[in-house]
Amino acid sequence: MHPSPAVAIVALSLVAAACGGGRSTSVPAIPDRVEGQIAIPGADLVPACRLSVGTDLGAGVISVGVDVPAAAVLEVGDIIVEADGVDVAVAVDLIAVVATKQVGDSLRLVVVRQGEGPLEAEFELIERTDGSGSPMIGIEVETVVGLRDLLAIDASAIVDSPLTVVVSMQGRLYAIDPLAGTWRSLELDTPSSVWAASAGGIYVLEEGDPDRIVKLADPESSIDFAAEGWNTRAVIGSQAGLLLVLANRPSDSGVEAAIFAVDPTTGAVAWEWSAMVAESFDSPVSVFALSTPSQERTLVGTVEFDDDEIPNFLPQLLIDRNGSQVPVERPVSWTASSIGWHSNDEIAYLDPTSTSVLSWNVDTGRVDELALPASTTDAGFVPIGDGSHFVMLTSSGMDLIDGSDPGSLRPLAVGCVADQISSIGYVLG
Repeated sequence: MHPSPAVAIVALSLVAAACGGGRSTSVPAIPDRVEGQIAIPGADLVPACRLSVGTDLGAGVISVGVDVPAAAVLEVGDIIVEADGVDVAVAVDLIAVVATKQVGDSLRLVVVRQGEGPLEAEFELIERTDGSGSPMIGIEVETVVGLRDLLAIDASAIVDSPLTVVVSMQGRLYAIDPLAGTWRSLELDTPSSVWAASAGGIYVLEEGDPDRIVKLADPESSIDFAAEGWNTRAVIGSQAGLLLVLANRPSDSGVEAAIFAVDPTTGAVAWEWSAMVAESFDSPVSVFALSTPSQERTLVGTVEFDDDEIPNFLPQLLIDRNGSQVPVERPVSWTASSIGWHSNDEIAYLDPTSTSVLSWNVDTGRVDELALPASTTDAGFVPIGDGSHFVMLTSSGMDLIDGSDPGSLRPLAVGCVADQISSIGYVLG
């Protein structure tokens, strides 16, 4: 009853590439640049997989220029924690202070150095070599964060919030609050079938007669689910405590796909939506359902694939928790290879034809370009739904970026491969 590998199921998740290589995010028009992640001075080499936990520790010096005043007082490995009386938690904090200065001004720093207490350093700012006349320190910095081994994550920590994201890494499931940079082990193995983080748990659909919707943490509480004439495929999301189940069936003219909103305690169907999406039994059958952070509305639509198997999400309807269905008019020249709710009103999507991340207000139709780092389009991105932040998946970890401050980058995981990440993973309680 379940799909062959040729049948496409969209679970609104992103898959990261295999681990390898470094990361570099350049921030334009500022004296220094923010890059990836370095080990904390005095610590052992960074293990294969470590997670960013807790408070940012400061701006770590990763290189010092030759014949610059700063070279007399700063060393690689220093962590800058204060600049002219301003606390420096992330690298951009230091950059912001320098941006208020003029060439020739002095800059006073408080520095933490391996084996020594806080040190004070003062020196003169010099002119950038690009001829812009802007000041610079003559160093490169990156945010230093607290790191913890993947296996040391505290399973009892309470980190869940409406913006919690569920991540599959190394065969296990973890909940992360990206804004707090806090992780919790769910103590669950990643299911072999498609899973969704929804309605207070992680759910899968198990094949049977009839099929069963199973909550991983409590398999005894599973319910039977069968819609007449339909072959159920997977649990792909949630809306206001309802599970969204993907199904399909043959018809006279092809294959029809549907989404059922199912009560996880009774199996009752609150609403359903179906669409003819394939003219032949050999064509991939794919639909998607994406609920707002508030869970009040769900955007549903079909997915088409080009010759290179790149998906194009085609929104069709907004469905509220009462089942009311309102058609949406997506922007002209719509192409979206990634999609997610940026807020309760706006959809963020990647337009591969322009390599831009765009924001589409589903109520007004307005489209704006989001000022995200260029490297975002070369990686996977997941909007977390607060109207500002994104989780960016790279080949060497996960970063948090701020759409209102493109220079802001905070490592969430270093050396970890995210096999799958829920678009908005609700694991409350």
